[in-house]
Amino acid sequence: MGKTRKSIIDMTTDEARMFLLKGESYITSSLPAYLNMDGILNIAKDMVWINKIRLISKNFLD
Repeated sequence: MGKTRKSIIDMTTDEARMFLLKGESYITSSLPAYLNMDGILNIAKDMVWINKIRLISKNFLD
């Protein structure tokens, strides 16, 4: 029996974020180990957190 997938439109914000930060969410076929997307996704996640911290700091200091 096949797995049913939830549409990203039906996901909560946290569910969508977790889905989009997993490398296997982008490519379903088998890839060589050197084509791992986790590194770039971790960088993207760090950039999002840095921007959130900047926004919070800016709003707090204003």
